[in-house]
Amino acid sequence: MKTWEKNLERGRRLAGKGRTTLFERVAVLSKVFDDADFKQDMLKDGKNPGEVLSEVCEDTCCNFTELYQMLKMFPQKEQWASGNLMEMKIALIDSVRSRNGKNKEESKVNGRRDRSLSWKRKFLSLEVKYKILEERCRQQEKEIQHLRQVIKDAGLGKKSA
Repeated sequence: MKTWEKNLERGRRLAGKGRTTLFERVAVLSKVFDDADFKQDMLKDGKNPGEVLSEVCEDTCCNFTELYQMLKMFPQKEQWASGNLMEMKIALIDSVRSRNGKNKEESKVNGRRDRSLSWKRKFLSLEVKYKILEERCRQQEKEIQHLRQVIKDAGLGKKSA
């Protein structure tokens, strides 16, 4: 088994533990992403490396490449433990925006400050809430299916007359 395969499996196990291990999961998946063999194998199979890793991060409301950039911006575990993922994502967007030369002075239009960032923050906030609720629904659906199977296996389901 290749190193990247071991790390990917470890990342998947960490995903099963929820967001409490998010920093560790992103750090492990970053090693996978940085592995040249991983990228070569994925491209050979016609897969996008970032999308493959994003599947392991579905519960976060962020794709892997966003989390990868957040890890570079917030490299300490304590920053992730005390930080709000939404706020970290907004800080990342603000950082990218400032690197692209769009600071507050440049974003003024006709003497008024551009309000698009405010709307983007609201949208991101709603997007994150939606994805969190969507994930909860998926988890509850799995639990319902499991309970139905338990009831069926126990013979407690509907009996024909």
